[in-house]
Amino acid sequence: MKHSPALLRGLALAVALLAASATAQAPGDARVALVIGNSAYASAPALANPANDARAMGETLRGLGFTVVELRDGSKAQMAESIAKVRDALKGRQGIGMLYYAGHGLQMDARNYMVPVDARMARTADVPQQTVDVSSVIEAFKAAGNRMNILVLDACRDNPFGGITTGRGLAPLDAPSGTFLAYATAPGNVAEDGDVKSGNGLYTQFLLQELKKPQARIEDVFKRVRFAVRKASNGRQIPWESTSLEEDFQFNDGRVVAVAKPSAEILLAAFTQEQQDWSRIKDSRNADDFYAFLARHPSGTIAEAANAKLDELVASHLVVQGAGADRKDLPYSIARYRLGDEFEVRIVSGFSSSFNQTGRVTSARDGKVLVELSSPATGAQPMKMLYDTQGGFIGMPDSFTHTPPAYLAPSGLLQVGQSWKTGSEQAYQNKALADSLGKTTSVGQDRVVAREQVTVPAGTFDAFRIESESTSVSKNLNLKISATRWVVPDLPEPVKAENVVSEGLFKTTRTSRELVRYTRAAESADVMRVSQEQARRDAQARENQRQAWTQLLARAQAGDAGAMADVARRFEEGKGMAVDMAQAVAWYRKSAQGGSPAGMGGLGAMYYNGQIGAKDAAQAQPWWNKGAQAGDGRSMAGLALLYETGEGGMPQDAALSLEWLGKAAATGDARALYRMGLRLREGQGVEKDLPKSFEMFRRSAGQEFPAGQYMLGWSYFKGLGVAQDEEKAAAEFAKAAEGGIAHAMNDLGTLYQRGGGGLPNDPQKAMEWFRKAAALGQVNAIENVKKMEARGFR
Repeated sequence: MKHSPALLRGLALAVALLAASATAQAPGDARVALVIGNSAYASAPALANPANDARAMGETLRGLGFTVVELRDGSKAQMAESIAKVRDALKGRQGIGMLYYAGHGLQMDARNYMVPVDARMARTADVPQQTVDVSSVIEAFKAAGNRMNILVLDACRDNPFGGITTGRGLAPLDAPSGTFLAYATAPGNVAEDGDVKSGNGLYTQFLLQELKKPQARIEDVFKRVRFAVRKASNGRQIPWESTSLEEDFQFNDGRVVAVAKPSAEILLAAFTQEQQDWSRIKDSRNADDFYAFLARHPSGTIAEAANAKLDELVASHLVVQGAGADRKDLPYSIARYRLGDEFEVRIVSGFSSSFNQTGRVTSARDGKVLVELSSPATGAQPMKMLYDTQGGFIGMPDSFTHTPPAYLAPSGLLQVGQSWKTGSEQAYQNKALADSLGKTTSVGQDRVVAREQVTVPAGTFDAFRIESESTSVSKNLNLKISATRWVVPDLPEPVKAENVVSEGLFKTTRTSRELVRYTRAAESADVMRVSQEQARRDAQARENQRQAWTQLLARAQAGDAGAMADVARRFEEGKGMAVDMAQAVAWYRKSAQGGSPAGMGGLGAMYYNGQIGAKDAAQAQPWWNKGAQAGDGRSMAGLALLYETGEGGMPQDAALSLEWLGKAAATGDARALYRMGLRLREGQGVEKDLPKSFEMFRRSAGQEFPAGQYMLGWSYFKGLGVAQDEEKAAAEFAKAAEGGIAHAMNDLGTLYQRGGGGLPNDPQKAMEWFRKAAALGQVNAIENVKKMEARGFR
């Protein structure tokens, strides 16, 4: 078959265009990084880790395909030369330029400066003469014509030049076009340099880990680093980012790809998946649960709700450079409601003529803030709006609730270019609405697009403009909502808002809202004093925990096999950290090989429970046998299990199983006490003895073993071996439910349903616990959910 020359030329051109397109997306795109680490200062105290940080970052980035210009302990001339070298290497290639800087940094007149090791500064005028302006790197990248720029500044160490600067730490910057800017800590605050033993600064330590992970999307990398640093520093250091990127980038791929706005279908699917994880932790008081959630879903539709929970549970203890009376940790964060706040807004709606609405904060207790709104539209009865302590809108009591709450703005610093996804499910208490709409799921994406002046009846404000696009899906109604709101850091209410709600192609409703006045209530001196005292106690407790963990880890790293087992157990149980079974396995293995009986028991459990590949009783048996012979209770309990089931090459022998279980219980092992308690309660292989059974459960629960807590609660609930006491039962059920025991969740829901055990009669709370238990497959809870739904509860 013959083809015309014109057709062949067309095909050749198409192939060439496709090849060019593939090349533009290939991992071989130009990527050049300038890596600087300054430690050995001539006129300031040396820093422990920046040079190490630069060495490690250079190696990591080379492994990810970057060409690296690396400078350690650089003078001003060397830094300028290196900047020019990177500019020339990138010029005309539309590539990716990256700066990583570790060392001293300072600000003056809202400009940020990197400090060379040869800087000698005695007065303010010396700063621009002897340092390197960060903007010089930005200008070099602009001159090169880069498609994308990434700037990472681990440069907020405690400033030895404080007397000659005009601000603390580094100054906040709006990222120039096509730029991602990352700070090791919030502007004006101090980043931890680490010590010689750690090898890297705190921020860089976690950044190196994240860069090496597969599918390391730039946004997810830096969000995960932020969460990890916040957790490791107990809130003393919270990294900060500013971005103007319109494209995405993966460090271990090298491709720059256009970012399409996620469709409503994609966001709805993501929300549904995230909600399953959220439902298990949303009522938790353990910050580690929310750190773990954010590690899994750093850029998800519920991420901002998780951040808000962390703000509630873990107070920020940012270390401010030269902190004094004018200290303000988060200069651009949104204020919270105070009891007694009053405000008035002007509303113009497509449904009616304009009218004024007044609001007053009438209650603030039990983690809930009640705002009552009054207007001609509401009549004599005010409209009640419920918020959490972080400003999240929970819903209207007796009408509907949002799960999770909906937030006006993200937690922490507001910054132009910041974007985040949103997601919430609205359940109706009103049966007619519930029957008509079912549940309403809302998802969307918000972005801070500008900082600008806006004038409303209340005055002229320097406000952040946030634009939002969302979709609301119900059984019989789908809505598209475009919203713009102007917020200022000093007020909980937006100073202006505009909404456009579209139903189908033709039905559109527009509303606008402007602030007329806002009167802030004085913060109660008693409330402030109690809050400050509690914050000090919490901070001291966290510091004690941190020091204990640091000492334990140091002993383990020094070769103490017993300490290794304790480290492993913390990772296994999530004590003071997120559960990490890979770390638990590694430390148990080191401990067992080092001769620790507890390590042997733990390693055997890892094999038996399928944490090292598939369940392997044969591999568990020799470790448990060695540990049991050395007196380890967990190992003895493991042997008892193998004799009971006939696994791991052991004969099925009820007498030997009971003998080893008794030995394990005698050591005080929580699992063995729990299992012995079950045998004594049922008379399984032993004489039935309810008081002894209760004692076993009490001792197991005393070690915070969730199954032991549940059975202790059940003993109180039924009066098994102890006087019946529903209040004590409820307390133990609550502990076990937080520990993940589905039966405890269902029983706690039952108590809330009827107001038993000293708990209030709270059907909605009961429904929450029934749903949690049902999600874990608890049969009675599944039935309870169906019954509650039939009665109109959602």
